[in-house]
Amino acid sequence: MQYRLKSAVPQGLPYDKTKPGTPTVYGVNVIITTEIVGQTYEGFINMDIGFCPILQTESIDQALVKIEAYSLQYVATKYPNT
Repeated sequence: MQYRLKSAVPQGLPYDKTKPGTPTVYGVNVIITTEIVGQTYEGFINMDIGFCPILQTESIDQALVKIEAYSLQYVATKYPNT
C-alpha cells in the first residue's frame, strides 16, 4: 500500500520543551493526518501528534515549511510504502 500525508496542522502555540539537564528545545505539536493513496472510502485515516522543533526566530512561513518537512518524514518513517 502507498501512504501519504493528508494534512499537517500545528496544535496550539510553540512552546519550550526543556527538561532539567538537557538542551533547550523549542517547537510546536503537530496533528499529522495520513491516508492511503487511491482510497475511495473513509477506511484508513490515521491521526498522530508529533513534536516539530523550530527556532524562536523563524517566521510563520519558515515554521510551516519545517512542519511540512517534519510531517512528510514522520509519515515516511511510520508508514513505509510497500
